[in-house]
Amino acid sequence: MDERLGLKSCDKVTIQKEEEIREEEEKETVNPVVYAAAAEESAELLLSSGLEADEWMERLKSEYKACPYFGDVLIALGGMEEPEETEEKRNERRRQREKRARQFELSDGLIRQRATGKLGIPTVLRQEVLQEAHDSAIGGHFGTLRTTALVQKEFYWKGLVQDVKRYI
Repeated sequence: MDERLGLKSCDKVTIQKEEEIREEEEKETVNPVVYAAAAEESAELLLSSGLEADEWMERLKSEYKACPYFGDVLIALGGMEEPEETEEKRNERRRQREKRARQFELSDGLIRQRATGKLGIPTVLRQEVLQEAHDSAIGGHFGTLRTTALVQKEFYWKGLVQDVKRYI
């Protein structure tokens, strides 16, 4: 055990490996033109893969209701009824919902960002999107930057970048 840091030798190895990975990611040099073209092509492939299936889209629509963030957006956009709450709590939640909903629109049961048209992804389905974007043949096991760009091209959720970093 390292008395100065209070670390066991296995902890030191883990920290060292994490630092090496961070250094490698920082060294990545990418031609912006090639990177943008590859990200666009990959995003199109991602949407045309298994994620575009009608079943998945139906699951997406139904999962909005269970997601705390997108459930509020759905209520504010009129896609779902407000739950029974006290008047005071209802007014407070209504303001919060309306604030969240300003950046979204509801189209055929799908929640999209107004400015970008990106599809909102509820909590339960985020792992599947990340898996498809990174682990599948389409994703190609790219690093954090390319996987983030691929997912951000078509999808949105709060904390997306952090989720990609954790996943990879």
